Amino acid sequence: MKPLFEHDISPILFNIKPDMNFGYFEMLYVVGGFLFLFLIRYLYARYRKLTINVLTESVYFLVTGLVLGFLLVKLSPITEITIRYYGVLFGLAAVMGLVYLKYLFSKAGYDSKMADDFMIYFLVGIVVGARLVHVVFYNPDYYFSNPSEIIKVWHGGIASHGVVVGGFTAIALYVWKKDITFHQLLDLLGMPMALATVFIRLGNFINGEIVGRVTDLPWSVAYKQGPEPVYLIPKKVFKYYKDQLTDGSTLKSYLMSYYNLTAEKFKGLMSAVKEEELRSMISGLPRHPSQIYEMINGLIVFGILYYMSKKYKDRLSPGILGYTFFIAYFTLRFLVEFVKEFQSLVPSGLTMGQYLSLAMLLFAVGMVVYIQKKKKIPSDITN
Repeated sequence: MKPLFEHDISPILFNIKPDMNFGYFEMLYVVGGFLFLFLIRYLYARYRKLTINVLTESVYFLVTGLVLGFLLVKLSPITEITIRYYGVLFGLAAVMGLVYLKYLFSKAGYDSKMADDFMIYFLVGIVVGARLVHVVFYNPDYYFSNPSEIIKVWHGGIASHGVVVGGFTAIALYVWKKDITFHQLLDLLGMPMALATVFIRLGNFINGEIVGRVTDLPWSVAYKQGPEPVYLIPKKVFKYYKDQLTDGSTLKSYLMSYYNLTAEKFKGLMSAVKEEELRSMISGLPRHPSQIYEMINGLIVFGILYYMSKKYKDRLSPGILGYTFFIAYFTLRFLVEFVKEFQSLVPSGLTMGQYLSLAMLLFAVGMVVYIQKKKKIPSDITN
């Protein structure tokens, strides 16, 4: 039962402490990062045969990098600054999504500057929505007992289903008194959102969070970092697993095989008072790389939408492409939930993520049916 990969990646990209004296040489790394983003932007424009002002945009990226680097130089003696992979990848998803959205706006005949304004609405909406859904559906007891933690997004805890709620709210607020309809904008968002999920799930993988369930498949991943696993299962999930550690159970055989446990050692673990060692060992067992599965889901959904936009461009009613994103994504998300670790145990055997995915899926299917029924049949066909 050897995993394909033992995860020991630190979620921290780099940590600037006061005694490190982050200086002007390190500042070049920040500037280089922004110039790399411009290179991606330039190569994409060349590939798509788009016209961009190379001088203006390169200066924009360069100045942004210089300003941020200078601020880090000045702040580092005062406070500790931690840059995490997840934050960087989330930011990269936003930047790349905006660039692609501007292209789609322009291609659809709209002013590409509209995308800049909309992204402000959208980013605020999805962060607020994702946080609130996590608070209400995944851990309400904790947050309602500690209300000050609700706004502390940096402590972790957002739900992808909440992105839909927050995103829909942002779209509705933006299109009000704008020369674009709700469904037209929703169609433009589908492909950038599919690509954004790829970056975000990569961040989840590096963080060692939202992991899969225990498995002995050859592509499994063991989440480790030193003596403790990166991911530590919640206590209620630990109890669920402990109840399965009976003679002849698959989980018991996995545990004893992976850690080369004798029957006596296993018995000692089961009778431990604090049970922390057993909890840690169960957490460290090889698991499904569910974040990688969801990265693949994002690429599949993007491929479906791209094909539809090319093949049926002139035959799709407004909204069909956007709701297809939800149908494809949440169908695949529902399936992946079968191998994801429990975040909220429910009696029926389905996870909270599956219930929410079903709700999103049924809503999207209903909207597609509604749009198709509302679509007017051409008079020549009627005659």
